Amino acid sequence: MDKAHVHQAKIAKASSRGFLASILYSILCTSLFAFSFVFILSLVAYRNSDPTKLILPFSYICLVICAFLCGFSGAKFRGSQGLICGSCCGLVFAFLLFIVSQFFEKSNSLSYSFILFTYLCIILLSSLGGLCASKKRKQKRRVRR
Repeated sequence: MDKAHVHQAKIAKASSRGFLASILYSILCTSLFAFSFVFILSLVAYRNSDPTKLILPFSYICLVICAFLCGFSGAKFRGSQGLICGSCCGLVFAFLLFIVSQFFEKSNSLSYSFILFTYLCIILLSSLGGLCASKKRKQKRRVRR
């Protein structure tokens, strides 16, 4: 019984969490943020006289911010290995976007090279978010008196 308490204390004080847990946490945070951000952007767009002009720029803004947040939240939750964790979170996020995009009708399909470039940018932005989350702040030196 005492070994169980010691093991739980080690888990509670661990500085890094599981890799799969950080990916799931990242996807959950990103999807919640994306839904709320799309809602806010749609309200802004519909207050404009021509909301169709704003659909494309707002969608790219949302995609860029969500991709960065995906890598940032996953690496921050994990606590270490920001580049690897951010890249994997971005890969899962890009895969989920690919799966969701298959359910929508493609009236004017884009070129495959542009689509692959977009998914690559998602992974790179997510990696950048992971790197930003893993940067440690340097403590200021103490001044002796």
